[in-house]
Amino acid sequence: MYTRIIFIVTLLALSGDDAWARGEAFVAGAALKNVTDFTTTQVGKFGENFAAETYRLRGYTVVSNPNGHKGIDLIAYKGSLQNMTDLKIVEVKTTLTGQDAVLTKKTGQMGEKWITKRIEKLGKSPNTKFQMTAKAAKSFAAKNGARFQQMGEVFHTDVLNNKYTIYDDVTNLRNTKFSSQSIDRSLSRISERARSAPARTNAVRLGAEYDQLYAKAAEEAAKKAQVKGVPTPSPTNAAKATRVAKFGAVLRIAGGATGIVVGVVDIGGGVYELREIDRRFAAGELDYDIAIGKRIVVGNRMALGGVSIATGILLLVPDPTMITKAVALGLTITIVAGHAVLMVVDHFLERTQAKRMERRKELLASIDWEIRQSVCIEQLRKMAASPTLAL
Repeated sequence: MYTRIIFIVTLLALSGDDAWARGEAFVAGAALKNVTDFTTTQVGKFGENFAAETYRLRGYTVVSNPNGHKGIDLIAYKGSLQNMTDLKIVEVKTTLTGQDAVLTKKTGQMGEKWITKRIEKLGKSPNTKFQMTAKAAKSFAAKNGARFQQMGEVFHTDVLNNKYTIYDDVTNLRNTKFSSQSIDRSLSRISERARSAPARTNAVRLGAEYDQLYAKAAEEAAKKAQVKGVPTPSPTNAAKATRVAKFGAVLRIAGGATGIVVGVVDIGGGVYELREIDRRFAAGELDYDIAIGKRIVVGNRMALGGVSIATGILLLVPDPTMITKAVALGLTITIVAGHAVLMVVDHFLERTQAKRMERRKELLASIDWEIRQSVCIEQLRKMAASPTLAL
């Protein structure tokens, strides 16, 4: 029972381990020369790079900055250029000290005409990939009877508040949101998913740039508020984040190993319990219905053991996704709840059998007393009828 408790606690701890685990994104190394050397272009480049990686995490293929300056920042799509299943035309906004995302009304930014003009320009690009992207975007819009503006999204990175927001209604950014999440969490997942050397280098650079941007944003916010001292910048969390990342990996491995051990114990113990039930039934210690009930309980416990082994294997898979963790968590809750129910049922069956045995003992004792009493009465009658006793 204690191993099962450890298993569920471990898995619950693992369900949020990637919130801090930025891993290699915290590796020291200045992506920018100095925190005071920022330009609007540098801040914008960070935002576009971060947005592109975030869309990739969501399963999109990303074409970055196809139009160049004052054009579409990102085109993200699912499927292939020949068979798109989803399309996002993205404008990226990055602010340092908590400002709202604002579209340029003068040029009609992210309006239907604005997007169409840039898609047409993209189709005339000398870059073959850009030409194919423009053609696929037009085909997707025509096939779904949708306007480009309906597929527009605004990706707003708020550095100081450590969050990014995706607005899916470009006609009114205050109207609807697709999501609002932690930048740290997304950087953590970008670092975890990096497999190739360029991807790892990009993850490290993104982490270093964000740390520097955060420090600058905090400094500017402190000056505006006329507060002495600067809020603790993000880089000071590096050591803690690295430790938590390693601890999370250790917990995941420990939880997986514990799940497999618990499953093996349940199955092996179930085999022994089935033999014990047969022995007790043959010895008359269990009634037929109680023996059947206990065999069902043991069978279900062995099945939960198999589920426990499967859950442990899921946790031992390197770099588990959130879906994998959610499945493992659900299975673990099922295992713990199932064991609790089976324990109650088994206890009820044992108590029922014990009460029956007690009633039988009382009945046998009563019958024994009646037999003894009948024998005594019979002997007295014989003695009374005896001639010797009569004399």
